[in-house]
Amino acid sequence: MSKLGVLFAVALLMWGCFSRPTMMTRENFDQVQIGSSINSVIHTNGEPYSVHEKNGKEEYVYIERVTTGNTLIFENHYILYVQNGMVVGKDVTQEKNPPFDLIYQDDPNHNQYP
Repeated sequence: MSKLGVLFAVALLMWGCFSRPTMMTRENFDQVQIGSSINSVIHTNGEPYSVHEKNGKEEYVYIERVTTGNTLIFENHYILYVQNGMVVGKDVTQEKNPPFDLIYQDDPNHNQYP
């Protein structure tokens, strides 16, 4: 194998190690237009966390976890309402962990993530 081939192989390996999977963020969620194909949304933002059937529509749920170190600060839940393969509505909610008493309880988020 030539030096150029080896260099290309190493560059490709490093690129694969440092690339991040696509994920839904607030910016990406804001760019989703009503009437968009759900397939294009999935292609851009990756697979949803879950899909549920409700009232004749499907709910595609994406979750963005905002952490600091091992501590989960909050989660953004991005919900896309889909009918006939097209986005017909969208919603976002933010969930926080319940507070805990520092004196009497251990931090429920400690070592939650590897």
